[in-house]
Amino acid sequence: MKEMRVYVVDVRKIEGFVHSDRESFRVYAEEQGTVYTIEGFENAFNEGEIYSDFQLIKILYNDNI
Repeated sequence: MKEMRVYVVDVRKIEGFVHSDRESFRVYAEEQGTVYTIEGFENAFNEGEIYSDFQLIKILYNDNI
């Protein structure tokens, strides 16, 4: 079953970050502990845990969930 996940990467923590590769983006977000369900992302955003000035967001489908 496919499920959407929101991957957030804080670009201040990665020197020379290039976000064109989905798999690298996924790995960086997992390393930073910023992978969310849609509901989790909504809560984190509304509670101020996500600062869009410094973070990039990708919404990806995960076949392995």
